[in-house]
Amino acid sequence: MDALENQRPDTIPGQPDLQHQPGNYVRLNCGGKMILLAHLRQGSVVVSLGERFFSGQLIAEVGNSGNSLEPHLHVDVADNGMELAISFDGRPALINALFSVNGK
Repeated sequence: MDALENQRPDTIPGQPDLQHQPGNYVRLNCGGKMILLAHLRQGSVVVSLGERFFSGQLIAEVGNSGNSLEPHLHVDVADNGMELAISFDGRPALINALFSVNGK
């Protein structure tokens, strides 16, 4: 992990914070690919800068910080500044797509 913000307050649904687009976030460096997890709940990031992480590890909780109209997790992957398409279990990620977590 090479960047994070953890102290932005969650916004009231429908009232986004346009000054702090990602709100609370963590940015992970995975072999040169940058993964941004944004709109996290204030104070919920439980990892530290430079910490190594593993599959299944708790990183933070979903929130409603930054430019967010409702609680959700924003995932962005880039390589040298170019956004990359991502998939989850072989299914392409789509804008406003819903994915089950742990079969729920």
